[in-house]
Amino acid sequence: MFKLINLIIYIFICYCINFASAHAATCSISKAAIAFGTMDTKKTIQESTGNITIVCSGMTGDIIYSLALTNPDKNLSMSNGKGGVLFYQLYTSANYASVWSQNKVINGLIKNINGNGSDTLPFYGRIVIRQNTSSGNYTVFTNPPLITLTY
Repeated sequence: MFKLINLIIYIFICYCINFASAHAATCSISKAAIAFGTMDTKKTIQESTGNITIVCSGMTGDIIYSLALTNPDKNLSMSNGKGGVLFYQLYTSANYASVWSQNKVINGLIKNINGNGSDTLPFYGRIVIRQNTSSGNYTVFTNPPLITLTY
């Protein structure tokens, strides 16, 4: 019985050490960008690919992470500064089958290289062009994506 108790205590201590060391790192989103380019009003949709980069320091091992889009109303939009608003959606896959959300996350792995690491993953955006709005340069994100990083 003494050996069993020692084994249970050893497993518990190892678990606690691994859990603490995995979270000793500091990670953040360093860059997330997507550009839709010039809108062609003859098309019905405009699609684009963006990238998001996660950087970590103080790593003691590889880090598995997830990125969730946590906008409460799911209506992402950008403005041309003259009253025109375009709505768009972000996706986790290149086939635009899975809308990026709090439940449909992007997962990744950051490899530890001498205590530091980074990972860049794609995400995908789509605008339905035939919206009732004016023409112009839509660069102001009026309801930007809110991204939660969990690791």
